[in-house]
Amino acid sequence: MGKIDGKWKAERPQEQPLPPPKKEEPKQQQAPAQETVKKKVVAPWLDLARKKFSGKKETDPEFSKFMVPKWKLVGLNLNTISTSWAAWCGLAMAVALSLAGLDHQKDGALAINWDKFGVAISWQKDGIPEGAIVRLNHKGECKSSAGNHVTVANGSCTAKELSAKGATFDGFGGNQNNTWKVSTYPVYEICSVRWPKDYNLPPLPVKVSDRCSSAKKPSGESTR
Repeated sequence: MGKIDGKWKAERPQEQPLPPPKKEEPKQQQAPAQETVKKKVVAPWLDLARKKFSGKKETDPEFSKFMVPKWKLVGLNLNTISTSWAAWCGLAMAVALSLAGLDHQKDGALAINWDKFGVAISWQKDGIPEGAIVRLNHKGECKSSAGNHVTVANGSCTAKELSAKGATFDGFGGNQNNTWKVSTYPVYEICSVRWPKDYNLPPLPVKVSDRCSSAKKPSGESTR
């Protein structure tokens, strides 16, 4: 309020200066989305066995101490893995699967019983994916109770490669020359190829062979 000509009149408020216009900040360009790199999925039972047991021998006291109590997985109560009557290829398979949290063949001490495990793969048509459980008979006599062995496909094999004359494949398993290792076997010994029913099957047929076989001739190693 102020006096003008002796009278009180309201003063006009002073106009406030307008704020300076805001400078627009340059828009940051978003980095292009990176493509997700797909890692190759390895069958977990094979991956675990490679990391924990590769090269382990039945004469290794610590390894034997670990394995002997595991006979109960396949319904047996033995005190060794290092005698001729204690062939442990089926035991090794059960141990690898159970460590991966998967079901195993409860009577799998006998290699031939792995023919009943999980789901079948028509390997002559679809090939053999890495990690598949492969039951063999060293004489190619699949109904025989003697000369049997079970191992894991160490790589992927196309049906075409498996059908070649004299074809071989690599198996990673226990009791291969008394060791948990990779060995090479002739394809004619294959009796069945199986996959755990509680783990998704990889895409079939196998389209590209990858580390199917490391040798043209079988290893010829003992599996008792």
